[in-house]
Amino acid sequence: MKRIRNWFISGIITIFPIGVTFYLIGKVVELTDHIFVPIIQPLTRINIPGIGLFLALILIIGVGALTSNIIGNKLTSYVNNLFSRIPIIKTVFVPLKQIVENMSSKTNNAFRQVVLVEFPRDDCYSIGFLTNDSIEMISSNKVPVFVPTTPNPTNGFLIYVEPSKYVPLNIGVDEGIKMVVSMGTISPSSIHEGMYAKDE
Repeated sequence: MKRIRNWFISGIITIFPIGVTFYLIGKVVELTDHIFVPIIQPLTRINIPGIGLFLALILIIGVGALTSNIIGNKLTSYVNNLFSRIPIIKTVFVPLKQIVENMSSKTNNAFRQVVLVEFPRDDCYSIGFLTNDSIEMISSNKVPVFVPTTPNPTNGFLIYVEPSKYVPLNIGVDEGIKMVVSMGTISPSSIHEGMYAKDE
């Protein structure tokens, strides 16, 4: 029974990002259907099944190809700078852009290390994830730690603590996420203090 529960949690962790990806693609397909099908069908006088998916693929590939050359990079930079200056839009656009860049970077991981940190009060410890090395804040270096809520690790609290205020754990980020999602029912047999050495 425990093995089935472990498989279930692992399945959720695997399916969730895939599901979100397909959901977003579905929205793009729906949008292209709504915009282009009323234009194309009167011209061709043919009802083409799946034309929205085909147009969405062309749109996604076209944007990717455009942003891969010098002209596309300049255009993307211009749009990014424009959106970053519009008062209301920038409050949503800038954080989302930083998250996407952080998640897609090959040299940077969203979560660096699983840690144990005192939260939400003293003598009460929570699982957290380091998101950066350190930030100079209030005349000292603070470390940003994301403390996720359970069982949904996409919500949580961003806290800043001194490096001496957290304890690194010798478990991988995936194991830490499983602990959060399973509400602690799926945990390594032993957890010790120490930096986790990622397998290359």
